[in-house]
Amino acid sequence: MQSQANKGVVAAGDRLTAAAGAEVLSQGGNAVDAAIAAMSTAFVAEPALTGPLGGGFAVVAAPDGPAQAYHFFARAPLATSTEHSPELDFQGLQVDFGSTQQVFHAGRGSTAVPLLLEGFKALHRDHGQLSLKDVLSQCRMSASHGIPLSKGQLNFIEVLTPILSLTEQSKKIYIDDIREYGQLSLPGLVKLIDALTEDRLDEIYRDMSEHFSKPTGLLSPDDFQGLQVNAQPPLVVPFRDHEIIMPGLPTSAGALIAFGLTLWLKLQRPSSLAEFHHQFAAVAAVTMDYRKQHFDQLVLSGETHWSLDDIDIPFWSHQLQDRLSNLKASPSPLEQDGHGSTTHVSVVDQQGFSCSMTTSNGEGCGHTIPKWDIMANNFMGEADLHPQGFHTSKGGQPLTSMMCPTIVRGPSGMYALGTGGSNRIRTALLQVIYRLLVLEERPDEAVFTPRAHYEGTSFCYEQRGPDGTPGTDLEDHPMLRELELTEFPSANMFFGGVHVAAPSTVSTGDLRRYGAVATASA
Repeated sequence: MQSQANKGVVAAGDRLTAAAGAEVLSQGGNAVDAAIAAMSTAFVAEPALTGPLGGGFAVVAAPDGPAQAYHFFARAPLATSTEHSPELDFQGLQVDFGSTQQVFHAGRGSTAVPLLLEGFKALHRDHGQLSLKDVLSQCRMSASHGIPLSKGQLNFIEVLTPILSLTEQSKKIYIDDIREYGQLSLPGLVKLIDALTEDRLDEIYRDMSEHFSKPTGLLSPDDFQGLQVNAQPPLVVPFRDHEIIMPGLPTSAGALIAFGLTLWLKLQRPSSLAEFHHQFAAVAAVTMDYRKQHFDQLVLSGETHWSLDDIDIPFWSHQLQDRLSNLKASPSPLEQDGHGSTTHVSVVDQQGFSCSMTTSNGEGCGHTIPKWDIMANNFMGEADLHPQGFHTSKGGQPLTSMMCPTIVRGPSGMYALGTGGSNRIRTALLQVIYRLLVLEERPDEAVFTPRAHYEGTSFCYEQRGPDGTPGTDLEDHPMLRELELTEFPSANMFFGGVHVAAPSTVSTGDLRRYGAVATASA
């Protein structure tokens, strides 16, 4: 879905999500107000992708001046691996994505300390224009009255049925009631929104720590003491007269995207989609080498500083030239992580003030909080968040993530963009940003062009974009044919859903993930 407007615009993963943000803009709210309104509505409109007991990241920027990043993903419980009980509720459940199957771990022992609502509080405290009660009114009304879910969201729920039906109460809310009534209502979310606006979150934190306590869970009251989110300096990357603004560590994607873009700029502009794919594959391969040899260890060490100034760009540029003719050297295994239960909201208001926010609830832990009936996250059960093994994170340590809400500002205007898609987040954004700033395409062109993903020796690519844009045959490509090619005959949610808000041009919701755009009324 596309739209061009200068009154303020929201791009998101569902039409009701986007509409809630646009309504707040129309009421005089700014980009942060609208992003909170939209994302909170996604708790109802996109229940398999996000939730109030999850986490995320956001970046905020005006057309000039300092930008800010907000890290509110999740923390590992203070309980350590040595304290685990044989009674820990940590169940591996197989989820069928059609083209692949993956085991996710759910249960009470899969839940990390959620920070999403603390992130809302911090963003509104620092930037909110309307009252928080007014900002959250769209979410409250949707949760109270119920809303019909789109076909796309019903598909997500169907995929996650093994987890959503783990307990009777969860099954009733997310499976049975939706099938019987054709819509989702969340009365417990109404109570939670009231607790948030009345500064009573300690009530749900208390109930959560009780329900997910030892021996079946890992949480304790100590995990919720002093929870607070504060603004941080973002990662700001100068690129072709623009600034690319992304969260820094511990989220990994921003640094890897900056690394990839810097190297890609050393190559000649591609003259065809096949050449674009070839260059992208080489850049992705060198980025994987950098991850394996340097970056992942930096992240695991708990380091919070990363800068391109510390990278030997000439060395890695030389590696890139080698990779263009030898893509299969030093392969790393392809990470299998399904569709990625993540969603994104992009907002640019009439003044150019921008907020980009990505959140997730994992796949959900299968348990709801008594008295609240809200599904908690399963971040401790997602393998890609725990490369050293489950429950080995240091207690209280922020978990890493590939989420990467992004803002681009410069001569071509303000762009807020981001995507879901787990480990495809970095490659989807890499391609779209390159198309926007190097190939100088409009957002709709950059988003709807057939996309690719390369990892290890596997190269996945679309033969057709979500609007029908044709792809290219790679079977006879002299370099790419040496890889394990997986062709997707049409656009697929596997490749992320990059939603771009850009009032000065064509804002775009990525149809791969049912994206939508809504503009503020005069």
